[in-house]
Amino acid sequence: MVDIGHDPGYGYNKSAVDIDGNIYYEKDNSVVAWSAEASVGAIKFEGNYWHVGKAALLRKNQIEITNHDILEQYQPLFLLHMLKKLGIDPDSVGTIATGLSLAHESRAESFKNRLTSFEANDRMYHFNIEIVAQAVGAKYVIDDFDERPENYAIFDIGSNTLDALVVIDGEIQEGSRFGTDNRGVFTVARTLQQHLVDIGVGSVSLPESMKILETGSIKLYGVEHDLANAVEEIKSKYTNELMSYIDSRWNSELRILDSIIFVGGGSHFLDENLMQPHFMIPTNPEYFNAVGNLRSVERTRISAKAKVMA
Repeated sequence: MVDIGHDPGYGYNKSAVDIDGNIYYEKDNSVVAWSAEASVGAIKFEGNYWHVGKAALLRKNQIEITNHDILEQYQPLFLLHMLKKLGIDPDSVGTIATGLSLAHESRAESFKNRLTSFEANDRMYHFNIEIVAQAVGAKYVIDDFDERPENYAIFDIGSNTLDALVVIDGEIQEGSRFGTDNRGVFTVARTLQQHLVDIGVGSVSLPESMKILETGSIKLYGVEHDLANAVEEIKSKYTNELMSYIDSRWNSELRILDSIIFVGGGSHFLDENLMQPHFMIPTNPEYFNAVGNLRSVERTRISAKAKVMA
C-alpha cells in the first residue's frame, strides 16, 4: 500500500508520494470544467463529466475554487486527478493525509467525510483520510533539515489563507497555531486583475492572473506583452502589507525567535528585498505541506507501533 501527502488549495492542488525512499510530487491548477457529455480524460462525477486542472483551463463552464465550500465540493475530483498524475492506482492507496487551514478547522469532519467515500466513473472509492493542520506538515519537513533553528515561526501562505505556528525548542507551542482567510496570494492576483482592466487589457480569470504573476507577461492574439514591472510593484505592495500584518499580530513572539520561515505557494510572490535578514524562504516551499503531510502518516505509524510494543 502507498501513502499520499495531499495539499488542497484554491490555486493549486499538490500531492506527494514516497516510492523506495524517493519523494515524488505533482501539482495542478485547482480548476474544474463540466460537460453534459463524455469526452476523453473527463471524470464522471455527480451527474456530469468533469475536466480537472490544466485541461479545464481550455474549456467552457469553468468553476474556479474561490472559497472552502467549493474546494470541499470538488476535492474528490482533484484527489483522483492527482493520483493519476502521480501514477498511483487508487486501489493501492493506504492512507491519505490532507491539509486543512485552521481558518476552516470547524469543517474538518465534513472535509474528511467528503474524501473518505464517494462515487466517480461508475464505481465507489474508499480512502483512509487523515486531516493535518496547514503549516504542521511543513514543520515535519523542517525537522529533517541538517541545520534547523530551535526557535522559529512558520508562515504558510496559500492562495487564500495564511496559517502560522510557533516552534520553541523544537516543539509546536500550544495556542500558537493560527489560520485566517483573505491573506493569501489571491490578494495579489485580484490586484493584478484590476490593473489589467485599468490598462485596457480586459478581464482575466484568477488562474490566468496567477499565471501572469508567475511569468510576468501575457500573450494576446499571439503577441507577448511584458508586465514584469507591474507584477513586481504589486508583489512589493503585498509583501509590505503582509509584513505589517505579521508584525502587528505576532510582534512579541517574533522578537525572540531565531528565524521566520515562509512556505506555501504564496511565498514565491514575496519580494525578498523587503524581508528582514532572519526571514527565510526554503527551496521548493510550495511542496512543504504535501511532503510534510506524508511525513505525518509515517510519524503516526511509528507512534502506534511504539505504543503496541510498550
